[in-house]
Amino acid sequence: MLSVGESVPVIAAAVRRGARVGLLGRPGIGKTDAMHEVARLTGRKLVVTIAGIQSPTDAAGIYWPQPGEAFCRAMPLEQLHSVLTTTEPLLWLLDDFGQAPAATQAMYMQWFL
Repeated sequence: MLSVGESVPVIAAAVRRGARVGLLGRPGIGKTDAMHEVARLTGRKLVVTIAGIQSPTDAAGIYWPQPGEAFCRAMPLEQLHSVLTTTEPLLWLLDDFGQAPAATQAMYMQWFL
């Protein structure tokens, strides 16, 4: 098994190939710091979402009626909107994902599956 520090070049190579990466480990071992380094090495903007304190609405947006239509559209909130509309290379870290409520995890997973 690699240490978090040893895993940075491996993760950076995977990110360059477009892979989705999951890091597992106890709190405080440097996972978030490692992703800051991966973002620097790959030339990507890092957006950190603390999933453990988010609600399903943060992950999906607010449903808003569409004028003249018989449906609502999900309007992304600030951070989600910036992730979805950026034109620069991006690395999105869902920190503390395992601590998020199941409903919140499910809403975030729609962006990755």
